[in-house]
Amino acid sequence: AVALEGEWIILPEKIAATGANAKIKINFNAGKVFAVMRQHAGKAIPVEVQLDGILQKTILVNDDALYTLLELPQAKQGILELTVTEPGLE
Repeated sequence: AVALEGEWIILPEKIAATGANAKIKINFNAGKVFAVMRQHAGKAIPVEVQLDGILQKTILVNDDALYTLLELPQAKQGILELTVTEPGLE
């Protein structure tokens, strides 16, 4: 399951954050989690990655690329939350 919070534009092939502090929450069961992201704001956009409410890391998205969100020692079920601190992330 996926949930969005904040300001987003939903298009057939992508979603884009149009406001600060927009969030994506993903219920997952895996050891590794990846996302393809890019910015269209002309500058790097920080994305905070939380696992079950605990900050894991902050990723700077500056290129159209596959980003590693989580690498766990073994698969587990949890809630992954991405917080986009500035608008312009796709």
